[in-house]
Amino acid sequence: MQSYFSYNPGVRDIDQILPNLYMSNVYAAENQQILQELKITHIVTVSAGIKPKYPSFYNYKVILVDDNPKFDVKQYFWDAIQFVEDAVQNNGVVLIHCAAGMSRSAAITIAYLMWKNKWTFKEAYDFGRSKRNKMFPNLGFQSQLRMFESEIFCDIPDSSEKEEQLKYDKVLKKIEEQKTF
Repeated sequence: MQSYFSYNPGVRDIDQILPNLYMSNVYAAENQQILQELKITHIVTVSAGIKPKYPSFYNYKVILVDDNPKFDVKQYFWDAIQFVEDAVQNNGVVLIHCAAGMSRSAAITIAYLMWKNKWTFKEAYDFGRSKRNKMFPNLGFQSQLRMFESEIFCDIPDSSEKEEQLKYDKVLKKIEEQKTF
């Protein structure tokens, strides 16, 4: 049985998702040569057991998540989106990673793609898989991403178009507020 979480120092397990967004496993995230080559400025670590390796060189966001379908990863989507979008708006380059670079980091990456592009879960997932074929959030995370889709598009009975725009603008407003400090 082939393991996707095997370490092979000769393999670069990092993929570009967008011009300023990458996704990888922990080994690529801890390879400073790769990080420098790709001009990474911000790192989102999505794992309960991985600590930032280079905190004085990169801006980190650590999200303590277990790769368990029952774990509530959705609670971290807005904070992660805000961190990534703030970096992107300031010409940063972001790496999102977990241990294997398959499930936890995929959930955060897909949530960002959904918000950024106003995509459905399926659109964001298909796009992500076209860039990183091992991207596969566990089934519980996929379910939460579908709920997040409803939140983004406000598919809640009696919701108005104004509420949809307010939710979408929520992150942008927080980013603008942070720029004034």
